[in-house]
Amino acid sequence: MKLFRLFIAASFLVCLFTGSLTNQRVSESASAKAPSLAFSSAELKRTTKETTIVPNIGTFQAGTLTVSGNGRRFAYARKESKGWVVEVDGKVEAMFKAVGIVHGPVGIYAQVGLLDFVGVKPMIFSADSRHLAYSAREDDSWFVVKDGEKSKPFKSVGSPILSSDGQRLAFAAQVPGGWCMVVDENPGKPFEKLGPPAFSPDGRRLAYAARSEGKERMVVDGVEGKVYESLDVVSGLGAWLAFPNMVAEFPVFSADGRLAHHGKLAGKWHIVVEGQDSEAFDKVGDIVFSPDGKRIAFSARKPRWTVVVDGKDQGVFDETPYVNFGPDSKRVVMVGETGGKQTISVDGKELGTYQGIGVPSFSPDSSRVAYAFRTGKQWSAVIDGVTQKAYLSVDPPVFSPDGKHVAYVAAVSKDRWTVVVDGVEGKIYDGILKGSKIVFADNTHFHYFVISGKGIVFVEEELQTTP
Repeated sequence: MKLFRLFIAASFLVCLFTGSLTNQRVSESASAKAPSLAFSSAELKRTTKETTIVPNIGTFQAGTLTVSGNGRRFAYARKESKGWVVEVDGKVEAMFKAVGIVHGPVGIYAQVGLLDFVGVKPMIFSADSRHLAYSAREDDSWFVVKDGEKSKPFKSVGSPILSSDGQRLAFAAQVPGGWCMVVDENPGKPFEKLGPPAFSPDGRRLAYAARSEGKERMVVDGVEGKVYESLDVVSGLGAWLAFPNMVAEFPVFSADGRLAHHGKLAGKWHIVVEGQDSEAFDKVGDIVFSPDGKRIAFSARKPRWTVVVDGKDQGVFDETPYVNFGPDSKRVVMVGETGGKQTISVDGKELGTYQGIGVPSFSPDSSRVAYAFRTGKQWSAVIDGVTQKAYLSVDPPVFSPDGKHVAYVAAVSKDRWTVVVDGVEGKIYDGILKGSKIVFADNTHFHYFVISGKGIVFVEEELQTTP
């Protein structure tokens, strides 16, 4: 989906909804009968607790706002007369002249909040949600801040990344002679350009693309790999706008630490897994490993687009298709476009054809599937084949750990949003905090951030059902 986000970023702006609630209160939504669902006929009761974290968010830099994976922490840079104030979990951490990527063409994306689409995040939490890193400037020097501690200053820096446990840090830095990767505070060899770095899930391996003398290669754990004509699968105007100083290649690690990336030889593209080139294709798309790391899928054009799963072609499409695995690593979902319409299929079985389809979701045991589709200017969720109420927009559905409940964010109107659970609407808010998502703490409790009035509010909900 990274390539898909790149093209979206070139065409659309992300709208941020600002707006505040009372400091803290507990309310109970009226019980409501859910629409006919394939999985439940129970009456749902939602108890909601709201806690105002930031009474007035003020003027903040859209591109910096980030929410942790556990859905309980957030950070952003807020504008003041003397500079940009970094706020973490609603508390001031520091002030700088600039925060995040705000220089060069990429600065346009930072200001309007498009960096999530292009795969670069100026502020980022570690996967365990305990650590935060971001880029910042004082005077004419840039550096990376991790948990409040500044790195050595550089002329410019790229977006930082953290290992899953937050113990390791890597970022690109501009030095005399080009750009080098700084890993755990140690600058590496300079190159003309570098791509975004990636840690393996266990944090032991680090990979990034590098360009020198017109050739590109992957650098893995400091060792330069095979030379390719290009690793930058995104080219032309889109690449220049999104990555003017970068190699637009995002290396992918499997759960067991295998590395995959794109590579171009003799005018043809390959998927490279642990140094081994695949067959040649005209073009290639995103690479996806199954959760257990044993399977791999990607989109490729030869000359029409197809999805390659474990080396076998799946379908023929007009545009770059989407593919992903279920949590059990066995099921496969695909979304492909043909004749201006998009079709979703699971394990080769077509579920429906629509004008547009959102990112599909599996239940934790992979037995259930939910997604959103577009008809005209409206979106509807489909849960187990049952179409739900239409809204202005619908985010990807989220399942509870036991797979019994499905929740998603829906836009009731341009500036009114709600969270729908099992077909039952919750309270209407001024907005859902950008980057926030619904996170289930257990089978009946979930939480998310919203914008109400001018403040950020943390919402916690409990579900109760009556047969």
